Amino acid sequence: MNLYPVNDVDWEKELDRYAEDVRESMVKDKPKNLAEQHARKISGLRTIQELLPIFIRAADGKILFRDKGEREEFKVFLCSNPDVMNMLTSKYIDLSNRVREVQDATKNSLPPVIAENGTSETQ
Repeated sequence: MNLYPVNDVDWEKELDRYAEDVRESMVKDKPKNLAEQHARKISGLRTIQELLPIFIRAADGKILFRDKGEREEFKVFLCSNPDVMNMLTSKYIDLSNRVREVQDATKNSLPPVIAENGTSETQ
């Protein structure tokens, strides 16, 4: 079967959204064709659609979508409003990148731990 090649313009745009270490991993595992590229993008969007309603909170910290029905309504809203979905996806990626940066900075700032065998390890 002859499948269409990866859309390199879209692929580069997608790579630019992520932190460097994530990009490196993505490049090593580049989709083989346009169908795989599209499937991965849809999978990522579906993951975000599933996670956002669980984690979005009001300004006072209360959960906005308390039950499955409310979460489903929000997912329908996201699917019917691509501009909102794109904005939330970008914010989700930005936040994920920031969390990774903080984790790396914290990991690098911790003193080494002496293991039981006497060797030094990073926490």
